[in-house]
Parts: sequence; C-alpha cells; structure tokens
Amino acid sequence: MLTTIKKRSRAYAGLRPAECERAGQTARLIKTAFTPWCHAMAGIHTAARLSRPLLRVIQSDTCNVPGHRSAADGDLQLLKGFEFNETRYAPAVRGVCCRLLRSDQCDQVLVKTDGFMADVFWDRQVERATHYQVALVVAAVPLKPGERSRLYTAATESLLDSQRAVPPLQVPVDLVVDTTPVLYCAALAVSYYRWGNILSYPYQDGRQDLLTILRAFSA
Repeated sequence: MLTTIKKRSRAYAGLRPAECERAGQTARLIKTAFTPWCHAMAGIHTAARLSRPLLRVIQSDTCNVPGHRSAADGDLQLLKGFEFNETRYAPAVRGVCCRLLRSDQCDQVLVKTDGFMADVFWDRQVERATHYQVALVVAAVPLKPGERSRLYTAATESLLDSQRAVPPLQVPVDLVVDTTPVLYCAALAVSYYRWGNILSYPYQDGRQDLLTILRAFSA
C-alpha cells in the first residue's frame, strides 16, 4: 500500500493544485457528455479513473509553466484507449482506425472510422445478445473553468442484427475556435440488445456495454 502511494506521488510530482482541480473538472464533464451512450458507466469511479490520464496529459504540456499547463497543449494520445467500463475490456477496440479530415473552407472536421469486423465484441459475456448498436460519438468539452459545462455532442449510430461487419462511421464536427480551448473526444460506443418477441430490449446486464476513446484532439 505504501509503495503504491509513493509511486503515485512520483507520477504526479510537479503538478499544481489548480492543475489537479482542472483535470477533475474536465473528467466530470467528459463523463457527463458520454453518459447517454453507456448504460452502465462506472459511477464516480469513471471520473476518478479518467482524471489520471488527464493529469498525464497536463504534465506533458511543455508550452506553459507549471500551474498554467493545459490538456489542450499536452499529448492527447495519452487519452486514446481509455475504457469507460471497468467491468469489461475488449483490446481490439483500440485497433479501430479513427481519422480526422479537416475542411479547407470552414472550421469543421470530419471524424471518421474505417469499416471493421466486430467479432471482438462477442464473447461468453454477451453470447445471449441477439444484436447490438455501434455509435461513433464526439463530445466537446471546455478546458477553462466558468465556461459552459458542455458545448455539444454529435453521433452517428448503426444497428446491426446477425452480422459482424461494422460499416464506416463518420461525424461532422464544428470546431469552436478563438475562444476557450476545447477538448474533443471521439469514442466508440457499443450497446447490446435482445429480441423478445417483436420488441428489442437492452441486454440483461448493461455492464457489458463498451465505450472507448479512439481519438482526442483540441482546437
């Protein structure tokens, strides 16, 4: 226990209280933005776990002095692969390609995945599910206290029944520029369902749902 505390202290050495507070605020906003796409987000633990990679992102900021560092200027790749659901983990989700296509004519980015096979989503934990919904969700979160708690979320969804091939998913995102730094997180959400007669029901245990950050960027 003491060794763990020492390692944690070394990992966060040099962080200022204001930076830790901002990381916690951002983590809570990200969790709020994505909650509608995960039936079983892990309560308060999600924000606490999400704070750790956010603190590492802040530490990686070399543009600003300690105390004024921001996630917007850090290595946002450190957020890639964050899994919102503690109870289930599918490694292949991290291998889904997520690209950004910036428009030359306006402040807009097309967030896009390639098509991929979703066999990894199916295992003994969800073998009784009959179909599933895959969504690409992009959430925009301000990185300065006092700004609007959430700017927006955008999503595209595909409901797949008796097939494993997921078509390409894409979401157009209007960037907020020349104001407060904004953190954009693109996540892949997978929800499981079962057919009961002619009605579709959420899978018996929502803890099997997946929600993983594929890409994070700032503008």
